[in-house]
Amino acid sequence: MWKWLIVFAALFACILANPAAAAENSIEMSVDVPLDGLMKYSQWSRIKVTITNRGDAFTGLIGVGPRSAGSKWRDGIVRQEITLGQGETKQITFDLPVEELSDRAEVVTLVRGDKVAVSRNLPPLPAQTERIAAVVDSNQNAFHFLSTVRGNEREYPFDQLTVKNIAPKALPDEAWILNNIDLLALGDVPAGAITDRQLAAIKEWVTRGGVLIVSAGPNRDEWVQPFRDLLDIPPGRSGMATDLDQLRQLSGERSLPVDSLPVYNRDFPLISHKQVGSGLFLFVNYDINAEPMASWQYNRQLWKNTLQKYKAADSIMEKDIHYNGIDMPLLNVSRLIPEVTIPSVQWIILIWIIYLLLVAPGLYLLLKRFDRRDWAWGIIPAFAVLLTIGIYAIGRPQVAKEDASFTVNSIRIVDEHMAEVHSAASFLTISGGNYAVKAEPGFLAVPYPVKSNAKNLLAKEEDGTRITYDNVPYLSTTQAYGIGVRQNLGHFSAELSVSDLRLRGTVTNDTAFDLQQTFVQLGMQRIPLGPLKRGETKQVDAKIEQYIIPGIADADPSELLKMTREERVELTKQNIGAYFPGAPVHLMGFSDQALPVFHIVSKQLAEHYWNVIAQPIKLMPGPNGRTVYPYGTLPVSTLNLDRYSDPRNIAPKGTITYELAVGKADLQVKRVEIPLDLSPYRPFEKAILDVKRGMWQPLDRSQRVILEENLPQYLGPDGTIQIRFNNPTDQRLSMPLPFFQVEGEER
Repeated sequence: MWKWLIVFAALFACILANPAAAAENSIEMSVDVPLDGLMKYSQWSRIKVTITNRGDAFTGLIGVGPRSAGSKWRDGIVRQEITLGQGETKQITFDLPVEELSDRAEVVTLVRGDKVAVSRNLPPLPAQTERIAAVVDSNQNAFHFLSTVRGNEREYPFDQLTVKNIAPKALPDEAWILNNIDLLALGDVPAGAITDRQLAAIKEWVTRGGVLIVSAGPNRDEWVQPFRDLLDIPPGRSGMATDLDQLRQLSGERSLPVDSLPVYNRDFPLISHKQVGSGLFLFVNYDINAEPMASWQYNRQLWKNTLQKYKAADSIMEKDIHYNGIDMPLLNVSRLIPEVTIPSVQWIILIWIIYLLLVAPGLYLLLKRFDRRDWAWGIIPAFAVLLTIGIYAIGRPQVAKEDASFTVNSIRIVDEHMAEVHSAASFLTISGGNYAVKAEPGFLAVPYPVKSNAKNLLAKEEDGTRITYDNVPYLSTTQAYGIGVRQNLGHFSAELSVSDLRLRGTVTNDTAFDLQQTFVQLGMQRIPLGPLKRGETKQVDAKIEQYIIPGIADADPSELLKMTREERVELTKQNIGAYFPGAPVHLMGFSDQALPVFHIVSKQLAEHYWNVIAQPIKLMPGPNGRTVYPYGTLPVSTLNLDRYSDPRNIAPKGTITYELAVGKADLQVKRVEIPLDLSPYRPFEKAILDVKRGMWQPLDRSQRVILEENLPQYLGPDGTIQIRFNNPTDQRLSMPLPFFQVEGEER
């Protein structure tokens, strides 16, 4: 008998297992990550899933998340709905912040009903913390010299390029994915290995701030000519170059291993550069893999100097210092929906304290007096219910009179046609329930927080990404975040110069916005220009301060506690977009004009907007032909300090050494002025480093440092000047930053 029971049990187990096994066998799934899995914090990346259905048609859910079993598949990052017919193949993409992918993306799971039909483990997706140079070349050791490139070694002590060789097919066909690398080098790549879409993505990425190096030897027209719109390099001019002085100058070595080089274009420099939008294009007019140059002992020095000369190194090292994949200040501001009042917790607590200490005991005593204490079991709870209903009826209109949304956009103008947009939106629905939010086409979008549960679902559609929110509680806020590119938002036109401690010139608003406020941001110094309507030109003649008092955002956090909620909201708005890496001078404006990135589907609500529009600009030469970067514009960094001091305060008898980044001006510097004679600096003993003699030169307490003919004596090889402060007193002293001004001529 027991044998038959075993047989029946085995058959029953097979019957139960067959559907899952059949589903597993009928579905083929593969996973791909662009750039061979290279990704870095502060960016977004993509997981591409290809699914083929060999069985019956079905509808299910596909999601990305951590490894889990059974019903825990819901605890993922995001999910999408998928419908597959018999024999159909589809590609599903998950575009997410790298922090989410690196920390929680371990498996892709396809679910039919409540059963996991198939899952695939993802390869490890470690987020890179170093700077990445991606190389596409048939030679695995090509561009190895890039690993020596670094910015200011004291300002970026841990930053240098890590060289990774990737296959041509790993290049993405969308520009934003390339933000996961800092430099792209293309060498010996077969013609046709890079598709037109990949090429278009590379060019857009360069325009938006990428650094691209292309190397080509003789007779490589089919390889070079697709880049001609970045740099006009005529074809059919291959030959030998005998003038190699450019390599001697860049390497610092007079002796080269060759007397001539085979080149792509004999009429072109050996190394050419061109600023393309916010990015840089470098063309190497010879094959970097060709010997003996490829193994020349000074090749590393040549390229280190080349990338530093053309500011590629600093551009790479500064990239994304102030950005995250999701900008939390944007989300925090968007949560502050206009005309929505947060209930006062103090008042609610006070009402209930009064009820508990006065009303409820009073009711009890009243009922006791009339000998109706047994009624207390009904009257006191009923009164509490009435009090709650009253608070709700009176308080709800005070919180919000209607459904509302608030979208906050940070807009960085790249050129007159293109702008990068980071957008955060908050949605308040009084009744809660179920609704969907849709992002504009071309925008990457996720709900915030980025977590898959029963309350949100992504759907990528032709007219934009849809985010579904289910079971939203009453009077609750949901949030979404997106990044993308918008065309035809216009730009600022500016002709501004500095002379005699005044900023003079004109600013024209050629953007698509009427601006309620406009500023020129000179590093730490903000000069207000007032309102600026679309198409309006404003004359600028403003005083520049020699000493800048840090704003409240740069002061002690305790100062924020002294501000009202409205003041903190306004401060947060003002500080959005205030800093751009590598752009010491930029124009910035605020506008409440509508720029929809998200909209709620099939629901009417009051929409509010706040836009911060910013564009880096270059200062023009003044009447004397020199360009001036005024006080507070260029960086000052702390080089070292004693263990009892901090960058804001010097301990008694303590010291701090500052490094002034004069070389960031990108000028042939002629004059540097440091106003150490101002009263904030006078309590300190000061000295300047004489780099020629390798010793500290004391400064008088009332001495203003002016360096002109003697500038080479104090300017280090990395373009910095060092100033040391000593506190001679027995008290801790507040330490002001040593601001400085640089004058020079265009290189």
